[in-house]
Amino acid sequence: VFATVLKSQPQIFFGAGVGPQISRFNFSGFQNEYTRNYYDGNDYKSSGTTNIQGGLRFGVKLGEKFSVYTDPSFFLKKFKYETQSVTREVTRKINDQGTPDYAINQEGNRSWTFNTRAIHVPLIARYNLFGDRFGMHLTGGLSFNYMLSGDYTTEFVTIDRTAPVKVNNNPIIG
Repeated sequence: VFATVLKSQPQIFFGAGVGPQISRFNFSGFQNEYTRNYYDGNDYKSSGTTNIQGGLRFGVKLGEKFSVYTDPSFFLKKFKYETQSVTREVTRKINDQGTPDYAINQEGNRSWTFNTRAIHVPLIARYNLFGDRFGMHLTGGLSFNYMLSGDYTTEFVTIDRTAPVKVNNNPIIG
């Protein structure tokens, strides 16, 4: 007769958490349509804001040192970046008659503000290195991320600050 005996039974654990999170939009080469046509270079600044995240954690402890868990979380992220050097753009404003007026080579600065809502679902394997008294772990796994929705606002402010052109609530399509 062959029999297998486990030293300990699997233990299920769970919890919840809510907390702050800072998002910052960083990139080394801003190479999109805007930079090719209007803005030569990478002279911009990025700023993050404190956002909120929350989620549930649940998993199973498989022995004294090994566990597997997931921590699905909801994230609200807001971040902004803007040009530092003067750019030249064609601006459009609607006049009092309801028709657009165009100004060529307006000099100013462009900024973008992004708002996103996303779900992150990691699947993590955790190995406890030193036992339960000292919580140092070796972890690894996969993370599945899905952006639920998002929008952005962009604004161009001329050097003399007389003609801000602001476009709101542009949906982000993934």
